[in-house]
Amino acid sequence: MITQQAASELHRAVEAADPDAVQAALSAGADVNGKSGDWAPLHRAAANGDPAIARMLLRAGAEVDQRGAGRWTPLHRAAKLGHEAVTNLLLEWGATVEATGIDGWTPLLRAAMQGEAGTGRILIAAGADLTAVNGAQQWTALHWAAFSGSSALAEALLSAGADAGAATTNGMQPKDLAAHYGHHQVVELINAHLAGIAH
Repeated sequence: MITQQAASELHRAVEAADPDAVQAALSAGADVNGKSGDWAPLHRAAANGDPAIARMLLRAGAEVDQRGAGRWTPLHRAAKLGHEAVTNLLLEWGATVEATGIDGWTPLLRAAMQGEAGTGRILIAAGADLTAVNGAQQWTALHWAAFSGSSALAEALLSAGADAGAATTNGMQPKDLAAHYGHHQVVELINAHLAGIAH
């Protein structure tokens, strides 16, 4: 009972971004990997973008690749929400850059869907697979960057070697998606990249 209460206190403390309360809950015997719903404390710290509390949890034995709903890891959550400090921290602690959630989502794909260039660049530098695809349509990170309109992330992906001509199952290339959603700067960027390759 005391441990269960401590677990609830730990989740509340992480949600409140209260490091003293986090330490108190851990000292009281809270399971650092215990879930509240689909979330472990580290998922919550990652979603909050709180590197100090994330570090406390990792030092207390939090599983860096723990799976939650949708098989998301803390890295998925930090990357999608653009939390660069937490993304760096999780990678330093050995988070799997290619962890796949439901439908094949990787942290890079999640970041690209949201147009998060900062965390996207971090994942690219960490060796994220630029050819990874997800869902029935088989979109790459460059497709998602084009969809979201992030020219900064599209440029980072192209510079790292992403295939500008990759086609989805229905034949859509990244520039087609960018054009469809009115992201003309991304279209111009991809066209310039393709022209540079041609020359």
